[in-house]
Amino acid sequence: MKKIRLIIFLTIFFTFIIAFKVSAQAPPAQPSQSWKCLRGEPQGFTFTGAGNTNLTQDLYADGYPLNIDAYVVTCVGTKEGAVCTTTDADYDKLIFGADNTKRFPYAVSIAGGSKQKTELGKINTTATIATTGLSGGVSFYSVTIDEPEKIIAEGLGMKQSTNPFINNVTTECVSISWTTIVPPTRSDPFGIVFDSQSLEPLPNVEVTILDKNKKLVDLLGLTNPQTTEADGLFNFLVSPGTYYLTVSVPGGYVFTANPNLHPNYVKIYHKVDGTNSIYKPDEPIVEEIDTPEEIRNRKPNVEHRDIPLDPGTNKPYNVQPSTIAYRMTRLGNTTKIEGKISHPFTNVSFSQGGTLLSKVKASRFGDYKVFLENAKLKQDEDIIVLYTKVDLTKLDIIEISSSFIFTQLQTLNRFFNSFISILLSPFSSPSFAQATIRISPSAETFSLSPIFSYIEGYAYDRNNNVLPSSRVRLKLKMNDASIYETKADEKGYFIILPKYIPIFPYYLEIIPQGGGAPLTYTPSALAKKNKKYLTKEKINLVEGTKDNKSIISDSPTSTQSGITNVNQQDSKTSVNKSLDAEKKSKISSMLFLLFIIFIFFVLIGLTVFFIIKNRNNPPLSQQDF
Repeated sequence: MKKIRLIIFLTIFFTFIIAFKVSAQAPPAQPSQSWKCLRGEPQGFTFTGAGNTNLTQDLYADGYPLNIDAYVVTCVGTKEGAVCTTTDADYDKLIFGADNTKRFPYAVSIAGGSKQKTELGKINTTATIATTGLSGGVSFYSVTIDEPEKIIAEGLGMKQSTNPFINNVTTECVSISWTTIVPPTRSDPFGIVFDSQSLEPLPNVEVTILDKNKKLVDLLGLTNPQTTEADGLFNFLVSPGTYYLTVSVPGGYVFTANPNLHPNYVKIYHKVDGTNSIYKPDEPIVEEIDTPEEIRNRKPNVEHRDIPLDPGTNKPYNVQPSTIAYRMTRLGNTTKIEGKISHPFTNVSFSQGGTLLSKVKASRFGDYKVFLENAKLKQDEDIIVLYTKVDLTKLDIIEISSSFIFTQLQTLNRFFNSFISILLSPFSSPSFAQATIRISPSAETFSLSPIFSYIEGYAYDRNNNVLPSSRVRLKLKMNDASIYETKADEKGYFIILPKYIPIFPYYLEIIPQGGGAPLTYTPSALAKKNKKYLTKEKINLVEGTKDNKSIISDSPTSTQSGITNVNQQDSKTSVNKSLDAEKKSKISSMLFLLFIIFIFFVLIGLTVFFIIKNRNNPPLSQQDF
């Protein structure tokens, strides 16, 4: 009897060990996310009296299922790319896999909290940002988790949803940036410290603001003095009064009332109305509400003051432009890249494999924005961003004017080029289809992988060996947190559906079966490893197409997001493979667990049976013989 009990105990023990191991190997069920742009009205601008501004932005969106939870997300550009937060640590962990609140450079609050209820299928709230100046631009989104088929509000009637909202992001997202706030997001007074001869901004210069008695202005929350970065920018925000600026002049420079200014300074350093912005030593800055416009707005006008430092006979400052902030977002059929560069009017080009995709000219404050068509992006090549500095001493009016209208002409130019290409396609040679770009060794460059809308392929190691049954994790670049995990099959094949893929940069981490060091791949590096397979199957991971047909079919949001749902018979093969694999994996796991549970209860029943039988039939004593 003891042997039977021992056998039953060991059987139960090892059964649980096997069940635990199998459940640990199976990737957990993971919710999908739906991103939607938030729109808004013009921003408000309020002085808090503590060295900060409060920027308020109305936010709204519609078309949601009724009465579900939607999380308001705020995103900003930094030197390392986009950083996003819900302003709540727990919600961040739910959406981004990690707490991003401490990574976010500004204090943000959402009226009613970042978790909003979509009453009547709508969101309507207000965001408030406390800051001394935005350098990367801020955008707002809503995120919903695992949206089931629910009633969606549509006009005065109701419509049954047949497709989930997946990455319903458009270019209509409301955004607060240097160029959209009136007054600007620069605090007041603000300006740029620059070399009076090269006209380039000067970093590492300490700027101090003094009160009317020329004493240090000391306000809670006000950084004073401030040290300029590569863009030479300083920001202060003070209450009405009279102020002065002082500069800790670096070696080889002088701060004088009569600097040797290159004549081109008037094309770069001026107020918004074109008047002179040059600040001279001991010049008072009057922040008073005394003009009709200021009385009407109930606040002083923005005081823009640029500070020239004269190098004299020393060599003028001359360096390559550098990144102040940038962010990259997949917006349906396009990829948006925007940022801020240290130098005014810098030329910014975007290329792949030497082929020019687009080019823009930054503003005089270094801001730029470009929309790249996903159809023109190569999936196995990084996007190379190239900064080409403009000699500000040789700047002409035509060049300045072009920077002002270039962005407005981009859309028209793309349409015109497409139109001409269609007309001339029978007569043109493919070799003249696109321009090429040569990268100068002295120019600053950095690379960005395209953001795929769909992932399919095989897991490989560095030596191009397939990694069967390996784990594949999708990790956000902004915080290195894992937001999705799947498992390759016995041939190393895996798929990640669009509903699990973020609109921001990410990378993949592959963990070989049986352990070993994880391997990391950018999306383009993964595509390069799978180039033969993707070419053979005619799969475009950027667009999410197979044989030039969308892997995901048309849906109400497809024209905005470029991502559609599965129901198109001609192009659902790959997705069906994924769905079948997922279903088979889930069914197998469920059947195995049911089998384990069945065995467990059988063993429990046998144990109880033998215990009861043993009690009813006690061992025979010697008297029984």
